[in-house]
Amino acid sequence: MSHKSKSSTPAVVNDSHPALSLKLGPGFSDQIQSLIKLHPIILQNQESDKYETPELVSLRTSYKYIYVINWLYNCRGFIKLQSEYFDVDIFELELLNYFPIVNSSSYDQDSTSKDNQLFIQKLKLNLISSLQNSKLSSLNNFEKIFKLWFGNQTPLGGADEEDDDDVEDQEGKVHIVHDEEHEIKFDELNISDKFEILFILISTISNYTKFRDWIDKNNLTVDGLRLNAIYSHPLHSNGSEDYFLLFENNSLYKRTIRYNSLVIPKKRKLSPEDPNATFKPSQFDIEVKDVKFELLFKNIYEYNTYIKSLSNKKLKPLITKSTIIETMLGNEIKKRRYLANKKKEVQLLSLLSTRKRSLRLEIKEKQKQEEFEKQKLQEEYELKLAAQKRLERRRTRLTETIINGDGQELTDYGHGYSRDERLKLRRVGTPVFTPTPEVPDEVIEVEDEVKDEVKDESKEEDVKVDEEAVEVIVEEVVENNDNEPIVENFVSEDEKEEVDTKVEEAVIEID
Repeated sequence: MSHKSKSSTPAVVNDSHPALSLKLGPGFSDQIQSLIKLHPIILQNQESDKYETPELVSLRTSYKYIYVINWLYNCRGFIKLQSEYFDVDIFELELLNYFPIVNSSSYDQDSTSKDNQLFIQKLKLNLISSLQNSKLSSLNNFEKIFKLWFGNQTPLGGADEEDDDDVEDQEGKVHIVHDEEHEIKFDELNISDKFEILFILISTISNYTKFRDWIDKNNLTVDGLRLNAIYSHPLHSNGSEDYFLLFENNSLYKRTIRYNSLVIPKKRKLSPEDPNATFKPSQFDIEVKDVKFELLFKNIYEYNTYIKSLSNKKLKPLITKSTIIETMLGNEIKKRRYLANKKKEVQLLSLLSTRKRSLRLEIKEKQKQEEFEKQKLQEEYELKLAAQKRLERRRTRLTETIINGDGQELTDYGHGYSRDERLKLRRVGTPVFTPTPEVPDEVIEVEDEVKDEVKDESKEEDVKVDEEAVEVIVEEVVENNDNEPIVENFVSEDEKEEVDTKVEEAVIEID
């Protein structure tokens, strides 16, 4: 009796793996098997109490969080980061300081160091460079430049614009005195404050003309940039519910809007005679507190649970399409492979840091020290440039602000000049225009005929004078029988050369 051979290393199957309970259809079995082999099973920002704090859970349903993440998915190409891998879960882990920071100081590094940089480091550097419209060399001045632009009313704090220590020397250069001991760093902030900083930067550069031109150049439609609901339905007469599938189909949000109900009278005689006096504009306004977001699912496991309990027959077919499920599974696999590669990079860097020192390393460290000194000078220049721009904005703001009779500040677009004074200035700078009178065609034709007759007469007189001069010269040449004729002052000096030429021709003919 023959016995079948058995493998000595049987495959280990984790019966408790949540991917085994996914009911997504037969067409996704290969992707599910790939997901089972990868770790971690649940990402740290979605399970661990250390990272998924109540602050993060509340932040995910805020407007600023949705705005920043949606902008990075669609518009990060404007800050030259379109080729960089971006995922909302990986981005949250970076902001939660889950990854060690590698080479965050210098921008001009080799290719391997740039590849090891986190996305948040590249994002901060490119955002602040776009803000100033000049490329920065490092992130060392990120907090300082941000404070110069937005003052102290931000999570980074900073000195007030009226109390800061801007010093302008005799040459017009601006120097700033900073208290570096109490300076708050971006990496020290909590995740909510970090999103606040990113929201300020992104919303500012989104108002630039260059950003609008970039959108037109890349043919980005409005429907592709704004939040478009996949399903909406009203809530009685005072609200509505909208569902949004965002972040490359990774998350489903429900937005609930509450507003004052509008009562329509059944008969016309019951309606107010003057609606503008009866209804106040505030009755139709929607405040921020009346708009609430709710995160329904953010990963494939929460999606599977939500589908099982979903009773809305109109919404369910919209989120159970095969393309949506395939995209979600692909993103889950891709982000776990990224985490595995990032772990290997950290281990490699730790090994490189403990290897034996050599002469080549000492030379490289010396070069790095020289580059660091050059970079320090560049950072000082960039900081002075930011201070100069801030000073110009303050001066412009002071010249464009006036106070009316009620004590309110208004913007003066005339730069302190009245309407009559601006009109006089425009007139002074405008050249006086004297119109040329029109000449009839008949007069022009007569003038042309007269000019032609004058030219012809002048030519005939010149020819006669020249012929007489030639006859006289020829006679003298014959009498003297000399090869070198003597020219008398019977012509002007201007015509002497022409006369000499004609004399030589006459001598040749006589000979």
